[in-house]
Amino acid sequence: ADDRYLPHVPCTFAQLAKFGRTSATVTLVVPATTSRDLRVGVEIAASRHGIGLDVVPVTELDNLYARGLVHDYQYISHHTYSKLILAEVLPHLDEVLYLDIDTLIRAPLDDLLAWKLHHPVGAVADLVGGLHLFGTAQQPYFNAGVLRMSLERMRREGTWDQARQLLEAQRGLILQDQDVLNLLFRDRFDSLPIGFNVFDSVAEKSSWLPVLRDPLIV
Repeated sequence: ADDRYLPHVPCTFAQLAKFGRTSATVTLVVPATTSRDLRVGVEIAASRHGIGLDVVPVTELDNLYARGLVHDYQYISHHTYSKLILAEVLPHLDEVLYLDIDTLIRAPLDDLLAWKLHHPVGAVADLVGGLHLFGTAQQPYFNAGVLRMSLERMRREGTWDQARQLLEAQRGLILQDQDVLNLLFRDRFDSLPIGFNVFDSVAEKSSWLPVLRDPLIV
């Protein structure tokens, strides 16, 4: 989360506390330049909910942003590319559940946390995505707002180095890190159950399909 999204982080803490999932630590990745006041507010909220918090400031994107290799898109800042560097900045972790700050948790996360990965990442396939990147909607394309990630495999494969090379060679990718991840793990991701990540607009219109009407994460 950057400064724009940090005020919403306590909402995620409240959801985690509500559904009773214990975790050794919640790791929050922030830009190194983020507001100290906002960070203090987040730390207080974590403490009140009994959540261990590890705040990790990163600078790895600064040079790439200055060179125009990573970019802001509409309301999404370039800090979203931090997903690509988690394996490097969290060397003590082998697997993580990554959540965008604008996600709403609606039930316990046990099934998602227990998912046994067969590939470096697990994600929900986007029902309408991929056309802009692959030229066809038939090629599986996943949403990067909820990810199960094997950081150990990503370190072993040199994912961050591959991502930087891709950003150098293929500039102007529209959907930022999501496009990069789809290119890196094309045909090589665990397709998670659709109810693990559903857009609110889809859930509202999908009364015919219970899994979309009552998703785990929106």
